[in-house]
Amino acid sequence: MSVEALHGRTESFHPLIHECLPHVGQKEIARNMLRVLEDSQLAITTLDMHFPDKYGVLKQDRYSLRSSPQWLGSVAETLVDACRRITIELNSANDNPIIDHRTNTIAHGANFQGETMSIAMDQTRQVIGVCGKLLLAQFQEVVNGKLNFGLPPNLSGCDINLDFGFKGCDTAMASYMSELDHFVNPMSNHVISAETHNQSVNSMALVSARLTAEAVEIVQMMVTNLLCLTAQAVDLRLLRNLAMEEADELREQYPEATTLLEKTEWYDLMFLCDERIAALKEASEMKGTKAAAEMIAYERMRNLYKRACNGEMDVSKYMGKGTSRMYNFIRKELDIPFYCGQPAIDTWLGRLLKAVQSRSVEDVLLDIFTSVSPPSRQKLRYVGPSAPDSGWGWVIVICATVLNFLIGGAVNTFGVIYVELLDVFQKSSGKTAWVGSMANAMGLLLGPVSSALSSRFSCRTMVIVGDVLTSAGWALTGLMPRLEYMFLTYGLLAGIGKSLAYTPSIIILGQWFHRRHSIATGIAVAGAGIGTFAFAPLLEMLFKHVKFKYTLFIMAGVMVNISICGLFFRDVPNDKKAFTVDEDKKGQIIYISLKLLQMNAVEMRVIIVMNKTCRGRTQMNKLEMRVIIVMSKTCRQRTQMNKVEMRVIIVMNKTSRER
Repeated sequence: MSVEALHGRTESFHPLIHECLPHVGQKEIARNMLRVLEDSQLAITTLDMHFPDKYGVLKQDRYSLRSSPQWLGSVAETLVDACRRITIELNSANDNPIIDHRTNTIAHGANFQGETMSIAMDQTRQVIGVCGKLLLAQFQEVVNGKLNFGLPPNLSGCDINLDFGFKGCDTAMASYMSELDHFVNPMSNHVISAETHNQSVNSMALVSARLTAEAVEIVQMMVTNLLCLTAQAVDLRLLRNLAMEEADELREQYPEATTLLEKTEWYDLMFLCDERIAALKEASEMKGTKAAAEMIAYERMRNLYKRACNGEMDVSKYMGKGTSRMYNFIRKELDIPFYCGQPAIDTWLGRLLKAVQSRSVEDVLLDIFTSVSPPSRQKLRYVGPSAPDSGWGWVIVICATVLNFLIGGAVNTFGVIYVELLDVFQKSSGKTAWVGSMANAMGLLLGPVSSALSSRFSCRTMVIVGDVLTSAGWALTGLMPRLEYMFLTYGLLAGIGKSLAYTPSIIILGQWFHRRHSIATGIAVAGAGIGTFAFAPLLEMLFKHVKFKYTLFIMAGVMVNISICGLFFRDVPNDKKAFTVDEDKKGQIIYISLKLLQMNAVEMRVIIVMNKTCRGRTQMNKLEMRVIIVMSKTCRQRTQMNKVEMRVIIVMNKTSRER
């Protein structure tokens, strides 16, 4: 509510900032801030980079708002750890001696020492002090007429010359903080030896816990003051906005009132309207057009002011989803009205403090964070098509097995070809072996490249390309008059082809199988072993009955069957698109989903409906937006558009590519 009261920015809670310093508590606080401020028209939700620079206008909020995730993040983490230690302490045995009747063991020790509790309470009290500092800083910024961006001093709701508004609360907050600073001092190190030095060290857990209870009470009073103040501030913020709009209309309709409107503060126009109207009625120049125009201006401002005083202004509809719930609790359930001079602030504070101490405010917070949006840890993550583990996948297993039979058999039986090469070219055994070694090396070294290309294009495409290179390599090898040329044709060309064809046959199995992935892969890889047994006698027979050159031509023709196998490699159907929810609900599959992260202050709605027949329908107004579009398979790029700070993820299927 302080953000809305000060017309602050949600930019301070932008995910980019907190992903760069990813403390768990800090990220959690920032996400919560965005959730409670969602749809707010009193906060600035556009990044400052999209606004022109203006002299005298802050480009970023002051520290009390801007650094609140960094301050409160460490608070949250410390309190969670303190709860963990307290839970262990409460569910443990701290007697002396410890007696285990199961093993008849008696052991003397010092589990009664509450040092863990003492330090936990000290740290809890320290972070309570941090909260107090932040509460005081925000309170003083909201109440100060020089810092609150156009609101009246002390947030007075009537004549500021006669009414002190929340000045008393301001003084009280400073007193609370002074006392809290005293309690924040650690207690665990204030130990004095006792019992003739038997108790040379002792924990101060009880005293530390008592001080922590005192600190909690002080912070409860500070929270009470700030809640009451910010409820008044958002009323005045809306009143100011309406007064500015009214003044713009008056300037157009009654130019004679321009001087009055420009030189008089908006709250003086409202709070002093009755006496100014009376003075104008008695003035001698009442008949003039200027006086008449000023009279109309004061009357219209008075109407706005009366609406606020009578509780007829519904500020909550301009607030965030979470802040509006807290505002309504204060105004409607606790019946604390807009302050316009009533001598009842102390009564209201007492009523609000009782709600804080009875934990009614905690119930409101619980309601906010269970109704505003799904749990903050939940993150929607696109994981692509789901693995069917059946159907066409088994056809792909058969084709992958045949493919491995061809590639594995041809490559692994180079020993038979090696003998023929020695006989035909009469070169050294080492030089001749380089032909096969290069083919095997290229097939393995280019694995990462082949994987990347398969992801960029498709497994089917890469298998066909690999087969073309493999077949060409075998055929050209048969035409080579010298052994050295075969380093390029068989070693390099056929080796690259082997890599491009083999790797996709393994990748596609992972796309079609999840539960049975290991079985499918095992069956496919076994094809290489069968091919090794089959191709050795086949090559030996061919070399006996056919010339060396024609044997390689025949093998090139046999390798063409790799493309036939590749034609059966099709992607998982896109109607199986799956989403998974990270962390708390890991692995859960949902089919209708899309979460908008942040809206602009301008009235704007984006509706995205995702189902099997429609993957993205978006309705927006004329403002430019930033849209991230994630498209399947044929288009992986994310396109960024301009201006309004929003994030929309649209996932499109094969049949619908329209944006």
